[in-house]
Amino acid sequence: RLNASYGRFEECRIFWGDTNNAIRDMARETMMWLKDPGQRARMLKLLKAYPVVLNFHLNAKGGHHNIKRFDNTNGSFEDRVHAEYLAELRDIYTDGEDINDMYRMAKVKYTGGNTPIEVLTLMG
Repeated sequence: RLNASYGRFEECRIFWGDTNNAIRDMARETMMWLKDPGQRARMLKLLKAYPVVLNFHLNAKGGHHNIKRFDNTNGSFEDRVHAEYLAELRDIYTDGEDINDMYRMAKVKYTGGNTPIEVLTLMG
């Protein structure tokens, strides 16, 4: 069972690396082909947001490194997960531009939707 567990971990690590490589490639293409600075900045923020959104989507029970399931802070565990999700998005959208994209991603996450697909829709 340990070998099977490690195999699943290794496979996920490879998929995560492939995702990061694809995002890096898309960022390079964005910098090369999008001429409008506003469009370029928005696309780069969405590319930065995608791995955050994907991580929180795949780890719905709080797989984030800042969250401890059994600490004694106020609020439910789901509220703490959502607060950390918002904090991660705020780190990306620090300049206040394209803030509607951040609110849209937060709303989809809060209502239980598929946030990675929402980010891809926003890129569209």
